[in-house]
Amino acid sequence: MDQSLPPLPSRIPDRARFPSFDSEGRISSDAPCRHCGYNLRGLRAEGRCPECAALVCRSLQGHELRFADPAWVARLYQGISCLMYAVMVAFLIAVSSGFLISIMHCRPMVIIALELACLAVSLLGLWMFTAAEPSEVVHQVNLRQSVRALILLGLLPLILFSLSIQWPATFLEPASMIATVLGALLLLLSLLYSRGLAVRESGANFSLIFRVLVWGWGVFFVLILIEEIKEALVPPVAPWGDAYSCLAVLLFIPLIVISLITGVTFRQAIGKALVETRS
Repeated sequence: MDQSLPPLPSRIPDRARFPSFDSEGRISSDAPCRHCGYNLRGLRAEGRCPECAALVCRSLQGHELRFADPAWVARLYQGISCLMYAVMVAFLIAVSSGFLISIMHCRPMVIIALELACLAVSLLGLWMFTAAEPSEVVHQVNLRQSVRALILLGLLPLILFSLSIQWPATFLEPASMIATVLGALLLLLSLLYSRGLAVRESGANFSLIFRVLVWGWGVFFVLILIEEIKEALVPPVAPWGDAYSCLAVLLFIPLIVISLITGVTFRQAIGKALVETRS
């Protein structure tokens, strides 16, 4: 029954791996149950959680996703699947919009409605992806709750944009500015939250990739905000404004490709972890 496990990756802090034990073999430090969050201090490794009857030893195996609560990992997998499918469909619609309008004679309002539907589905997937883990730590709680708060706030520009289609152009600029700021914060915080999960994945070094994406998207949104502020304050013929737009476009293409590839591979890694939790 005693099976040796591969060592945990060194990027997980030592203090987060295993609790300490007293001379009688009982857990002498705080150790949350991975299934319900109950504090296992004072219990033996061969015992069971008094709250949910889960094996104590399972909660002591490490911080990797493959040792987490299977129901929570399944929620992660469902959320990232919903998110990635919606993003990829929205990307394909945006790329083929010219063909749909000119060749297929599709009305622009239909394209906009489809993009908004994809955005709504992606927000739903992100909400599922940020489900609470029974044994999550405080800093992860704050980050997760911040992402969920921005998801709810993200519905505001979605509604504003839907209603502002028939509004005068003066209402479009503030709505666009709000959507850009909230979208930037939501994306960056979501990447930081994903990076926290990536640290718990023993496969590819997703943590480094997510760090690069955070900096890349941060620079991109700064350029976009500079351009929008310039358009609101300075005549659009200003030559330096076009430089910011061109630089933002050059950043957007590799960023979106890397983000899509990372999302797909990270989804596969979570799916593999889900299979291992059930085994």
